[in-house]
Amino acid sequence: MVDTFIGRDVKEKHKNKIYSSLLKGEKILGIFNFKKKHYLIITSYFVIIWNIGLGTHSYSRISHDSVNEVRLSDTQKDALSLLIDGKETQFLQLHTEEFSTLTEIINFVIKEGRTFIIGKGVDFNLVKKLNDEIIDDGESIVAVFKGRRGNDYLCLTGKRVILWIRGLISADIESILLEFIGSVEGNQGIKWGEVVFNVSGNIRKFGEMPRGDGKRAAGIIRKVLNNQQQSKSLTNQNLNSQIITPEAPLLIIQSRYAKGEITKKEFDSLIDDINNSNPKANFYCGACGAENASNSSYCVECGTMSK
Repeated sequence: MVDTFIGRDVKEKHKNKIYSSLLKGEKILGIFNFKKKHYLIITSYFVIIWNIGLGTHSYSRISHDSVNEVRLSDTQKDALSLLIDGKETQFLQLHTEEFSTLTEIINFVIKEGRTFIIGKGVDFNLVKKLNDEIIDDGESIVAVFKGRRGNDYLCLTGKRVILWIRGLISADIESILLEFIGSVEGNQGIKWGEVVFNVSGNIRKFGEMPRGDGKRAAGIIRKVLNNQQQSKSLTNQNLNSQIITPEAPLLIIQSRYAKGEITKKEFDSLIDDINNSNPKANFYCGACGAENASNSSYCVECGTMSK
């Protein structure tokens, strides 16, 4: 896997513009020219399609987990196809000698499967501001959505939901840790979407989102919550599996002997070591039921000899 690949016919002014648009922590993996004035850019956060037209351009960022497959075009010799959310997009007039490198990088990001969703109409300059000024070091954005007709922003990270409420003069930032979210639902009205949180028994709403984004945001938040709960459950299982019971050493030795990993002599020696290292339990007198120390030779209550 190459660190950074700059393909043929990438103009310096375009490369500088690409680098200037990066988020804090975002790295270029590859820049590839196609159709002379168009670029396929792969970063550590996105797959980006930059179409440069006469006086206009489009700069589309696609989350890694939306890219399903890369393959040679069935109809064009100098083209590759990407399957993005199940839909095929062709990139024509690529340099064929760069196919293998491009394929390697795309397969790398598919395997990585990073999620970085940008909702409808989100101003990327504000995403950049969120990432550079509000997100903590070591914290990663999962998704950003706008609300209240574009004034407010909902940002989901791996540990919290950030509600950035922007007024005319000042802005408020509300942070909700994921462990305090009991449930989350997405609503879709005739015109706007909405996310409804149950935060420690209190209802919190984030509304006036672009239609469809409410349900989409709620689904992504639930996915992150489920992944976090599963991770916590696995951690607890691992911790429990590391608790050694008194029977564990005996079971391990019996298993090794059964597999032929140790001899009968070694098995007997290890058994003796276990018996000598484990303190014997107190015994209860069969005659009167009194409890006696393990090293007692007779019952202190009735005088009956211990076995």
